[in-house]
Amino acid sequence: MKPDETSLRENNFDVIRFILACAVVFSHSYALGLGDESGEPFNMMLGVSSGNLAVKGFFVISGFLILRSWDRRRSWMDYLRKRIVRIYPGWLAVNVLTIAVLASLSITTFSEVVAWLPKAVLLWRFQTAGAFEGNAFPEAINGSLWSIPFEFACYLLLLALGLLGVLARTRWLLAATALTLLTSLAKDLGGAFDAFQIHPTIGRTVATSSFFLVGACAYRLRDFVQYNWIGAACCFLGLCVTSFVPLANQVILPITLAYLLFGLAFQRRVCLHRFGKHGDFSYGIYLYAFPIQQIIVWSQGGTMNPLALFAISAPLSIAAGIGSWFAVERWFLSRRRLKPMETASPSPASEDTRIAVELP
Repeated sequence: MKPDETSLRENNFDVIRFILACAVVFSHSYALGLGDESGEPFNMMLGVSSGNLAVKGFFVISGFLILRSWDRRRSWMDYLRKRIVRIYPGWLAVNVLTIAVLASLSITTFSEVVAWLPKAVLLWRFQTAGAFEGNAFPEAINGSLWSIPFEFACYLLLLALGLLGVLARTRWLLAATALTLLTSLAKDLGGAFDAFQIHPTIGRTVATSSFFLVGACAYRLRDFVQYNWIGAACCFLGLCVTSFVPLANQVILPITLAYLLFGLAFQRRVCLHRFGKHGDFSYGIYLYAFPIQQIIVWSQGGTMNPLALFAISAPLSIAAGIGSWFAVERWFLSRRRLKPMETASPSPASEDTRIAVELP
């Protein structure tokens, strides 16, 4: 099985992204409720949490869809405009609403908001001292937003590769992806590559872009890659191996995760392509879940049973995601005549064992 033009239009990406967004909520229920994710089921079985895998999966899917968007662009300015309109409105809305809630609780000040406004252009998340004191992660207002600047950085990376002509040749794209994967591996080896430890932003950019570019390669090789149960079984085995060989995360995990995700996305026996007919709620779920969970835990004194937290926060996060889509995202997309399938953002890949909101 390989994707054809019909499956590129009728696929399971919407339901997969919805599940990935909910997986982040589930994983954060352990981190925010108990202080770490060590007891999270996926973390106990595979050494990596469901939220960790989910944000990496978002980057992989994003690479596939954004390269498709690049191929269908009218100009590079058209491509960039679409990316800005897809990311910024929802991101700004969640920050503004969060500020309003914090202000109503007398947690933030007007001067802090004014100081943050210029940084909003660079997708810097709003922070304030004294928020959620007593919680496992005090002052973490919306930890999930760490991934949005790196998502946008991947968009700019793809733009640069396109303008340089790298995307026009499959072998060049494969070479660029291989270089990124090896650099990500070298980052964790340390030694001569300690510069990546000195500049963590570089390390995070490399880590996220490696998953993004693997997804882009999957799109470029879509006519050659066959998705079947044997391949899926081998990739699942490879996924399990990464829990015993941590360094394999940097090379094996992006490839195996991509194969499994796209195999599910283009599965013809179970086609749920109408799941997103009313909208793509995954971005909004991802944006709003973290502050919702922080407020719930704060109201309970700073700790909470993770399953209870998930049971309460998941419906609220889904409702917020639906509201974000209809009140903000859809309005901007319809004005610009954009297709929501052209992005998989939120967000992207975490490797902190405590919480899936930070990269090393």
